[in-house]
Amino acid sequence: MPTGYCSACTQTWPYPPGSPCPIHNTPLESIGILRFVQGQALLDDVLLARSGPDPLRAAADFLTARGIQSGERIQVTGTEGMLGEQQVIFVESVRRSLLETA
Repeated sequence: MPTGYCSACTQTWPYPPGSPCPIHNTPLESIGILRFVQGQALLDDVLLARSGPDPLRAAADFLTARGIQSGERIQVTGTEGMLGEQQVIFVESVRRSLLETA
């Protein structure tokens, strides 16, 4: 599971992404290692999705269009949810993480 990260205090927290930061009360971002597997994007072991007829492919296309590659540590702003029976993060925005470890 990706780690919760607050960009305001630049700190990771032992809470799931989307939970409020205990200091700023803003939703925690997801931070983790990106992998592409069979045309799908995973942040650690959670699938990434975006809106559209093929949400999983849309997320992979969104990331590759921004030059983000498999193996990079990234920060994702979005919401966790379900796509069918799969847990996913619906990606709103993404950036490369400046953190060396999470």
